Amino acid sequence: EFSWQPPAYCGGDAITGYEVAWVVFSNAEDTVSEVLAQAAAEGTQWQTAEVDAVVCPPFVVHGLAPGDIVIPVVRARNSLGYSSWCCRPVEADVPDFRSLPDVPQDMQEAPTLTMAPKVDERQFSLTAAWQCPLACGKPLTSFTLLFEPVLDDSEDG
Repeated sequence: EFSWQPPAYCGGDAITGYEVAWVVFSNAEDTVSEVLAQAAAEGTQWQTAEVDAVVCPPFVVHGLAPGDIVIPVVRARNSLGYSSWCCRPVEADVPDFRSLPDVPQDMQEAPTLTMAPKVDERQFSLTAAWQCPLACGKPLTSFTLLFEPVLDDSEDG
C-alpha cells in the first residue's frame, strides 16, 4: 500500500485522477536506484492503473510475495492532461516474513482450542472453537482438528 500528496500546482484546473505505475522485483538486495536503473535497462514492463481523485490514496498493489520489492510512481491528471511522473519514488521498509510462500514460519503460538458444552444428547458430540494465530507469512486457509476420545472405563459393559 502506498500513498502520495497532490501536487502544489495543478495547472489551473482541478485534479480528476491519477495514473499509478509500478514494477515488482524479487531481489531484496537492490536499492531503489538500482531497481529503477535495472527496469530502464531491461525495458521492464511497468503495470499501470487509473485511480479516481475522489477515492485515492492509498493504492494497494495485490499479488505480491514475501520479499518482493515494489517501486511505484504516480502522476496527476486534469482537463489539460497528465503531469510528469513523480521524479523520486520513496522506498519504504515492508515487513518481510522471511519464509517461502508455501512454507509458513513457525507459529509463535498454537491455536487455542475451547471446548464447549455438548450440543445435543448424543454421547460423543462436541463443539470446538479456536482463535487463529498471528499471520505467519501466508494466509491460513484451513485447520486440521485432531482429537482422541478418552473413554471412561466404567462405561464398558
